[in-house]
Formats: sequence, structure tokens, C-alpha cells
Amino acid sequence: MTLGMYFLKIFALAYLLFVRVPIRFGADYVFLLATRNQTFEVNEMFRGFSNYMNVVLAGLLSGALIGIGIFLFVVPGIILACRFAFVPYLVMDK
Repeated sequence: MTLGMYFLKIFALAYLLFVRVPIRFGADYVFLLATRNQTFEVNEMFRGFSNYMNVVLAGLLSGALIGIGIFLFVVPGIILACRFAFVPYLVMDK
């Protein structure tokens, strides 16, 4: 593997953690508002960046625990994934 491929993988991981996770948490917050029949705007999808540190830490911790569970044995990873399914809603709703 070349040095450029390593930089590309590191950039992809940083993008996933620092950009995609807050946008996904914000989108889940918009879904939560829609479920409650509350009005919302598109800019609320980027609300994950206002609670940035908690969002990134929750995404990193839940992703790491699910990954470890799948690495050890598939069934604990599936159980952890089911338990952590509502983490974005809990983090954004508080």
C-alpha cells in the first residue's frame, strides 16, 4: 500500500467521525421532531454541531463497543447494536 492510500484512509475515518456522525445525529433529531408533530426546519439537521463534543464521543464510543462486540463474536455485536440504536435520539433530545 502506498503512502497516499494511508492518508486517504485516515481522511475517510476523520470525515466519518467528525462530519458524518453529527449530521446523522441531527437528521435523527429531525425525525424525532417529525414524530412528535413539531415544526422543524432543514437547518435543525445541523444541530449536531452545536452539541459537537457529546455527539462525537457518543458516536465514537457506541461504534467502538459495537465493533469490539462483533470482533469477539457476532451475537454480542448484534445485541450491542440493538441496545445502542437509540443513542442519537437520547443525545440530541437532552
